[in-house]
Amino acid sequence: MNYGFVRVGAFTPKIKVADTQANTAEIKKLIDQAEKEHTALAVFPELCITGYTCGDLFLQSRLLNSSREALEELAVQLACEKITQEELEELEKAGENFKKVLKRSKDITEVAEADVRFHDVIYMATDNQKLIHLLNKLREQMYRYRVEYLKNPNVHEQLIQEHEEIVYHIKRREKVEATAVTCQHIDNQVSAVTDKIRTKNN
Repeated sequence: MNYGFVRVGAFTPKIKVADTQANTAEIKKLIDQAEKEHTALAVFPELCITGYTCGDLFLQSRLLNSSREALEELAVQLACEKITQEELEELEKAGENFKKVLKRSKDITEVAEADVRFHDVIYMATDNQKLIHLLNKLREQMYRYRVEYLKNPNVHEQLIQEHEEIVYHIKRREKVEATAVTCQHIDNQVSAVTDKIRTKNN
């Protein structure tokens, strides 16, 4: 009997300022530790992905994009561990729907929304409300990048392939491979949009 009590853990990761990759890896270690210890609620410090003392770096898109990538990495790793058969089927359907919409629709908004639905299935599969909340806070920025990227028809086949690879590795619970494809997926998007902005400004 637990008499209505739950185990709560307060965690303090070792943070490197603006190093989102290292910080996320440290957070993931502590999440794994919390699960092994049957902790029902794990509490982390504010801004522990970026570090609290970033100052003007918070205004730079590079840090925001790095934070997004770190959160997406964490999401896909947790999805590999926790995704259910029902969620896997939903992810496969979302991938197929994205492919159909991308091939038939000229409406970029419709295509972007199909892409959002695909990634939302991964987020929900993490079963981590705090992580989902953090990703939702970046949703507007992510959506802007997504729309700009989708305007280029030359990347459409590559996007479909990346989605298929993400599904393939999540289905086999291959965290390292799923993370690598997810990072490449985001890096391709950010690089293309950044290049487009630079070209427009020159």
